[in-house]
Amino acid sequence: MLLFHGDFITLKRAILNYFSIITYVLVYPIIVLTEIIFNKNFDKLFRKISYVYICLVFFGFIQIIFAEFGVNLSYENLTEAAPENRSDFLGINLLRPNSLFGEPRNLSAILFSIYFFRQYFEHKFKNNINLILIILIGFICGSITFFLYLVLFGLFYFFLYNKKINFNKLIVITAIAIPLFFGTINSLLIITPRFLPYIELIESIISLNTLPSILKEQAEDLFFGVYVYDILSLKIDIRNSLFGNGLGSFNYIMDGYFIEFFNIKIMDYVNKPLGSRILPFTILLELGIIGSFLFFKILRKSYSSINNLLMIDENQKSLLKLLFGSMVIGSLINASYFFITGVIIIVYYSIVQDEPDLITHNKFYS
Repeated sequence: MLLFHGDFITLKRAILNYFSIITYVLVYPIIVLTEIIFNKNFDKLFRKISYVYICLVFFGFIQIIFAEFGVNLSYENLTEAAPENRSDFLGINLLRPNSLFGEPRNLSAILFSIYFFRQYFEHKFKNNINLILIILIGFICGSITFFLYLVLFGLFYFFLYNKKINFNKLIVITAIAIPLFFGTINSLLIITPRFLPYIELIESIISLNTLPSILKEQAEDLFFGVYVYDILSLKIDIRNSLFGNGLGSFNYIMDGYFIEFFNIKIMDYVNKPLGSRILPFTILLELGIIGSFLFFKILRKSYSSINNLLMIDENQKSLLKLLFGSMVIGSLINASYFFITGVIIIVYYSIVQDEPDLITHNKFYS
């Protein structure tokens, strides 16, 4: 596939994809599992990691406070300061915190994952104040990613985690949620006006106009719906629909959509590998329907295997499901591999359950 695309950016993206898959999906789990099994420090290690993560989250508040005194602590990377990354929150113009996670949307996508992560390994952390602070910093981030996360996590909680909800309750919840959602749009615009471009997007679709120009920066996410429509309407070759266009092909395929909607070539618009924040979009485009099916089947298998863990009680199982579910959702909408940490936790319990001697006598290394 790369030979036919014939451009450096496509080749670079493919190499980065291969490197990411090998590093995060293979090397990272092997290193961590080897460490916690050999040194028998599972709880200690993950407790420390969860503490570091929660400190990084609350560092966002320090960024906001210092910014009000003219001191910038916000950097999207080591060489790119971002003091101008501000938004209105309840009528107050504040810095959008990003801690050390690059962009505010990156932080907002993993807030609840970090909350459940810390709660799982430090039970004293569970209290209303910490939860309120997590939600507050999510709103101040001013990112649509946070609100998308809340919606998806709500669906996960009510329809997968909490299986006690029956059809009648579903009807009641839907009847309440729909008018409540539309009735609070104005309130959301007051909380964070960054919602406005997305409302304009809906209006433009209804009136068959072009996409609002402000959304050009996020088009690689919005084209997810267009790409799915093209698959369903058979505008895409069935072989590409089933097996994908190949690793690294995202820029190549996006070219056609950018020309159609914005009359520009993506290679002229950005001279770097382009990627969607929506991980299922990237998987669908590059690995196809079959690749997407296998990916989600692995996630589903990992989640359902929590019920078979005998080393932890029912309360821990419930919390682990919330932790893993929140990690998966945050990863899916932010194109990250954070969920691999959840998989490692589940795999560790499974290994120790099947081979307890690995922990008691380090049989693995004898």
